[in-house]
This record gives sequence, structure tokens and C-alpha cells, in this order.
Amino acid sequence: MLTESLGIDINDPKGAAGIVQIDAIDSISEGELYSHRRESEAALAARVEEARAWYGEAREAIGESVARVGVTTLHPSRPSYGASPLPHLESDDILARYGEEQVTGFGTLVHTLVEQAMLTAEDRQDVVPRSLARSLSERELSTLISDGNALVASFLASDFFTAEIAPFRRDVEVGFFLRSEDGGRPIVAEGAIDLVVDQGDRLLVVDFKSDRYWDETAHEGQLRTYMEAAAKIWEKRVIGAVIFVRDSGRPVFYR
Repeated sequence: MLTESLGIDINDPKGAAGIVQIDAIDSISEGELYSHRRESEAALAARVEEARAWYGEAREAIGESVARVGVTTLHPSRPSYGASPLPHLESDDILARYGEEQVTGFGTLVHTLVEQAMLTAEDRQDVVPRSLARSLSERELSTLISDGNALVASFLASDFFTAEIAPFRRDVEVGFFLRSEDGGRPIVAEGAIDLVVDQGDRLLVVDFKSDRYWDETAHEGQLRTYMEAAAKIWEKRVIGAVIFVRDSGRPVFYR
């Protein structure tokens, strides 16, 4: 409105009119919108309430809407003919008696156990998904947790963890929104990166998979979206890696 009333080009807002001097200010980068630290819901609510005093009445919502699409929906796993079987677990025999919900629940369990291993004791939470807790017997659940812990121990003992993760600062479950396209229409891709490792001059984005098959290309679409999001948040060079936790010694790298 100001540039229009003063007859100034909004794309080059420079000029003077009476005592009013107009100069463009530098645009902020997308990375400045992220604090690079985890924040509790209570702290966020307090910060929003504090900022509310700077704004007047809320305007009517803009009619145009942009679809939000989960990254795993936007880029579903695509198994290839080059996939090779990974070690069988006792948990696989148990899950064969159940449905897809429980199989997915085991993947969630393993993800959570790996991420919990990266946190301090006070940050850790309950790890058992409801889909498992309400369906499996106590003995079956104990087997799944035991297998999950064994996979985590193997990952923590791997050369990859020792060289690429252990020495550096890291964040787990980094949520993001990213402008993207799907079939030519604008969308917002929504997701959470399992692990981001700040290696100083670059970031390492890690996605953990509990798949029964090692596949070099199945998850590339997801990883590249995570890498793009991390690059915008941290404004650093990014590499990505898929870790098949049944064989942590064979990471798949993306650059």
C-alpha cells in the first residue's frame, strides 16, 4: 500500500517523497525462520502470545489453499529388482500372524529405539506404539523389543556411527514444511527427518529403515526431499544416507 500510494515500484522500492525516505531491506533466508533448537509446546504458545500484542485484529483467511502432503505419500517406497534379502528376525515370524498395522508398528518401534539412543535420559519417552501394545501378547512384545534393541546395538557399534555420527552434534525427528510440486500443482511437503548430524562444513541427513530387503533406490525420493529441507533450514551442504538397521554396515549414500 505504501509503495502504491507513493507511486514507487514495489519490485524496486527506492526513492524519497518529502520527509519519507524509502529503501529496500534485505530479504531473510528461509533458514532464519527456524531456531535450530527443539521447543516445547508450552514455550511456543508463550512466544506466540507475547507476539500477539504486535498485531491487530486477525484478517479473514485467504481463500486460496495449498495442499499439504506427507513426504512418504509424495514419494512412496519403490522396491527395485536389485533388492537383496536382509537377516531374518524372530519378530518377523510373530508379525506374520498379524496385519500391516503391526508390521508398521514394529518399524515405528525400531525408529524410536534408535532415536532414543541419541537422546539424554530425561528426554526419552515411552517407545511402544499402541498398535503393538494392544495387539501382541506380553511375550511377543518382549521379543519385538529385544530384536529392536539388538538392531540398535548393532547400529551403535557400526563403523558408520563411530565415524559419521558419534563425534558430532545431532538432532532427531526434525519436522519441516517444504514448498514443492506434485503433477504441476503447488503443494507443501510435510515430513520429519529421522536424524540430522551437523558435521561442521556439511550436514548428514539419515533415514532409518527396518525393511526386510536392502534396496539402493527404493527410498531415494524421500531422502532427496529431506536433504532439500535440511539445506534450506541450516543453509549448508547436505549429504544423505539410508540406514537399513538389519545391516547397518551397508549405508546407501546420496549426494
